[in-house]
Amino acid sequence: MVLETHPEAVDTFQRLDIFEQLKQACELKDQDYRVITLSIRLMGQVVYFGRSSTFMSLEGHHPELLRMITGGLRSSEPALRWSCLQACKLFVSCDEGQRWLCDNKEAASLITLALLDQSAYVVSEACRLFLTLLVLKSPLVDILDPAEQIKSILSSSSNPSQVMAALEFCWSMVSSEATLDYLHRTRLLSFVIPLMCSTNRMICSRVLEILSALFSWDPNPTKTLGLNGQETLSGAYEIMIQMAKEMMLVQSMHQVMTATGLLDTSLELLKRTPCEQDITQTLVPLLDICLGRQTHTEFDVVKLALKSNRDKNNVLQSVLRTFNKLALIQTTVLQDGELGERFLTVFKNQSDYMDHRVLKNGLGLLQTLFSSFKDKSRIIDLLADMMEQDELDAKGISLLLETFDVFLNDLDMETSGLNTWIETFSLKLLDTEWDIRDAAIHFVGRLFREPTEECKITFALKYNLPLKVLDRLNDSEPFIRASAVDVLQNMMKSKRGWDYLQQHEQSRYFLASQLPSLLYDTEAFVRRATLDAICCLVENRSCQGMKMEIENKPHSINPEIIKTLVDDQDPDVRVRACRLIEHLWYLYEHEKQQQKKREFKVEWKEVVFFHFIHADELLIQAANDTHRLVRMEAVRIISDLMKKEERREERKRGLEDEFVEEFVNKLSRVNIEQQKQTLEPEHLYEEAFDVNVDMMTNQKMDDVVLDCE
Repeated sequence: MVLETHPEAVDTFQRLDIFEQLKQACELKDQDYRVITLSIRLMGQVVYFGRSSTFMSLEGHHPELLRMITGGLRSSEPALRWSCLQACKLFVSCDEGQRWLCDNKEAASLITLALLDQSAYVVSEACRLFLTLLVLKSPLVDILDPAEQIKSILSSSSNPSQVMAALEFCWSMVSSEATLDYLHRTRLLSFVIPLMCSTNRMICSRVLEILSALFSWDPNPTKTLGLNGQETLSGAYEIMIQMAKEMMLVQSMHQVMTATGLLDTSLELLKRTPCEQDITQTLVPLLDICLGRQTHTEFDVVKLALKSNRDKNNVLQSVLRTFNKLALIQTTVLQDGELGERFLTVFKNQSDYMDHRVLKNGLGLLQTLFSSFKDKSRIIDLLADMMEQDELDAKGISLLLETFDVFLNDLDMETSGLNTWIETFSLKLLDTEWDIRDAAIHFVGRLFREPTEECKITFALKYNLPLKVLDRLNDSEPFIRASAVDVLQNMMKSKRGWDYLQQHEQSRYFLASQLPSLLYDTEAFVRRATLDAICCLVENRSCQGMKMEIENKPHSINPEIIKTLVDDQDPDVRVRACRLIEHLWYLYEHEKQQQKKREFKVEWKEVVFFHFIHADELLIQAANDTHRLVRMEAVRIISDLMKKEERREERKRGLEDEFVEEFVNKLSRVNIEQQKQTLEPEHLYEEAFDVNVDMMTNQKMDDVVLDCE
């Protein structure tokens, strides 16, 4: 809402007698409940930013609106109940609002009921309301306190939805340090720990989230959770690890997963204090079991719970994720060479790393440990071997390439194995699956992405990766063509990348001839990417040699193709075409200034070319486009040009020639203020329902129907 970004607007609302306006809107016969919902939300915002005097005005002159909020708490519409709770939460920011709620017994009882509402977002809002009261130390806490009811549900309810609602309340309480006294006084969380043995996965997951939040700030989790043991952070850490061990000894896959989750959660405590308890003594046996190694430990019972390959991978990915967090907290893990070898075993078994969850968490751990490996070429060879596997899909290839991207920060460019990796990577640029080719192209693009890293650009240029991407500009798949142009633009923005492109005949030829030809591509997203790249070149005055023709020659930038692009079916193409005209205008001005400095006057093609594209007419046409975003861009460009001319006049510098004078005069006839009125958001409604049938039609089908059908 506007008040959240402009709180000073509350004075304007009050002058407009906003409460009277809201009353009239809500009292209309058969009014849509959504209008009432928004009205109540606005009412709460006005009171929140207007404080006590505003609430007193509301209570004194429009008590029916407050009664409407009380009634809304009983509504059958969750959105309306939610908005009423939000309004109450905002009301209690002032003493008068707290007093009203304290005197309103009906509203107070309904708020307590809302804590167990069937709608999750209603429960969340009710919890936030109670948390607000706790932070404010309001006397309403004692009136609304649901602790006994929550504890009763946590300890005895068999209804999962009720338990989840009760856990939502607990989650809200642990999200703020201001609740610590309340948690100790009510012993609320002592009823949470037993729920880790629940057979409901969602309940166990929520309990772990609550513990994770609590462990991040509570100075004495043992006391807060009502556990017996040493009341220190290290004591709580040891209790959690022991609890996880005991859960694993139950022959249940569900309990094993909850136990591994608890080990992961307990690391929040390790972040805050050094502990003697070695969690690896629990994690390593689990890892060995998942990898099929022979073990003789108390955890061998876990093998009986892993009844399928998916069960094994579920545990494996959780263990790998926990090891990664541990390695980031305790760097001593990086020094254990034997442990590192165990991790590498994961990538030698296809059935393990073909699971994306295992691959992602395993590679994340490998990224953390990479700097500790003495022989880095082994790791590069391992990635190359994995990338060669035909069974690995585009998602898997992307994960491998993202990992290699991270490795480049610690790689010597002379590391053996890089040539083999490049050979394997080059084949992925030619893969039969278009999404794998796309993943490979995007990898090259990331190497040039800002903020640039010199080591990555050095790698890309050493192995001529830009030229390999240029080869894909003629790909049969339009997504690949568009991706290749995007990557090219990243290269052009990098100084070293641009120098490289200028040094090679293949890339110079592409920029001069082939890039403009992609403006004629049949796919809109290719035309968009091409316009972005050309705009980048023109903006940086780097378009020398590009085919700009006055006549309508194929595969060149000419007046006819610019006109076509401004008329394109795709609004994003039209927006970019307007930007191209803008950049061509500034290029025109630049070249005119350069001409003045030359001893011999030469009509540069950039100067002559702009005379023929009818830029003024095209911008005026775009300013009246049916699409709001196109109008917005055209109006911005015209407005900027006019402001620049006004500054020129203020400096008493006249227009330079007859062409410029005519160009400026035509644009000055556009009523900017009137055009800006067409940019208001309400015009979105019309555009949302304006379906372009030609663009939405699948032409390849015998019976031509809309794709959306």
